Amino acid sequence: MEGRRDSLTGARLARHFQAKFSFTNREAKVVISTVLDAVTSALARGESVQLRGFGTFGVRDRPARSYRNPQTGGTVEVPARRRPYFKPAPVLRDLAGSRPGRRRA
Repeated sequence: MEGRRDSLTGARLARHFQAKFSFTNREAKVVISTVLDAVTSALARGESVQLRGFGTFGVRDRPARSYRNPQTGGTVEVPARRRPYFKPAPVLRDLAGSRPGRRRA
């Protein structure tokens, strides 16, 4: 079963690599896996990954904080954590367009 037409799945990306570079399916999957492993490893080390014309992957530290539970009125402590983010390059942002209902700053 193939994914939605508007989603680029790993299998569709592998087929694209096969057609463009004459890779076998196995070679295409190895290339994709290697690239994603490198990005994941860099983020785990706290590094950013910059791909010109595409965007920047990075990690932000979120501080510990307290929230009030609206049901009980009690305080809930949320621990500090690291969160990945993606910032698209201006070229990609312009190609993709802005989402309806969202304002650009």
